[in-house]
Amino acid sequence: MLKDNIIFNGMMPEEIDLALKELSSVEKTYTKDSIILRAGDITDSLGLVISGSVTIESNDAWGNRTLLSNVAKGGFFAETYALLENEPLLVDVRAN
Repeated sequence: MLKDNIIFNGMMPEEIDLALKELSSVEKTYTKDSIILRAGDITDSLGLVISGSVTIESNDAWGNRTLLSNVAKGGFFAETYALLENEPLLVDVRAN
């Protein structure tokens, strides 16, 4: 699946493996409805959806949830925050 992703486009499998190692990548599994990142968190990593999907959502003080985006397999999330030093997330990222 990674060889077809835009980040790894044109790379050989061994180049992808090397890139993942150099980027200190980790694979994580989340159960449905679990929070991956919470508003207020600070991250220096972006997420790549390998299977399933994630929802980007905003929750207000009254408990109202607004779905902002759905990220499907092969998509990225938190990439902007990963590049912004010490910038807290304004949204929650939830596993579907």
